[in-house]
Amino acid sequence: MANKQFTMPWVIATVVAVLGILSPIGWEYYRSRSRLELQQITSTILVEKTDRLNKLRLEYDGREITCLRMLQFLLVNSGRRPIRADDVIRPTTLTFSEGVDVLDARLDAASPANVNPSLEVLPSNRSVRVSAPLLNPDDRVLFTLFVSGPSPVLAAEARIVGVKSLTFVDRVAELKQPPRRLSWTVYPVGLFTLLCLLGAGIAQQEVRKHRRLARLYVQDGNPIPAFKTIAEYADFVRATFSYMTVPERKRALNAIVKEDDPLSQEAQARIGAAIKSMLEMNVASHSARIGLLVIAVPGVWYLLARIL
Repeated sequence: MANKQFTMPWVIATVVAVLGILSPIGWEYYRSRSRLELQQITSTILVEKTDRLNKLRLEYDGREITCLRMLQFLLVNSGRRPIRADDVIRPTTLTFSEGVDVLDARLDAASPANVNPSLEVLPSNRSVRVSAPLLNPDDRVLFTLFVSGPSPVLAAEARIVGVKSLTFVDRVAELKQPPRRLSWTVYPVGLFTLLCLLGAGIAQQEVRKHRRLARLYVQDGNPIPAFKTIAEYADFVRATFSYMTVPERKRALNAIVKEDDPLSQEAQARIGAAIKSMLEMNVASHSARIGLLVIAVPGVWYLLARIL
């Protein structure tokens, strides 16, 4: 079998497709190698003293308050590496603005259950510390804080080896909206994945046509149509094998131009043999089809993971 041939357009298209699909995926993978994320998911006023109810006395665990607010948080290892206790220089700490008192802190859930997190209200009653012996990728801790005072302003920080900074995300408004926002990387990956699949489909049709012609003239032994002039043979090759690249068709065209008009039976036989030899080759579409499908696989996987 002849060596598989690639033309410059196929090479350029393949490089562009690889960059279009793998570059955004690689960027997101690199960006999220080590990442710790604190998400605020709810902020609810449970009870509040107003001017109309100036005789109302509110207490929580014996402490007089003017407002009771429930805040719920989710601490997630959103990176791709585990975070061990030895990596933690300063645990995740939430500090509220002046005038806000942390009345209570409760651990609601952990995933998996053996994360064994700890939650501590610091003596200032304005700060809370949350930690865990080990947070593997996608491990999460759900906890609730009950605070009093004015509308809280929160500062969250942590110092962990390999983590540039603690990422704080206020998702309260987002979770009230039904649809979720897709990352910008979904769009270029989706575009180039679609182009790869379309290209693979076109290449598949060309491969099928090549196989039908090979079966007709090579396997079944049918003769190549005989023509009396070089021009007629050249037109036949260009029309019948239009799916081939120019270098692939040259095998037959070179055999044609070596002959002289009018063509003898011997010349017709030589040209027919050259065309059949060309049909025994693997066309570039065969390799392109496989290459495009291989390139599209990570794109399809990435899109399904982000959309579903």
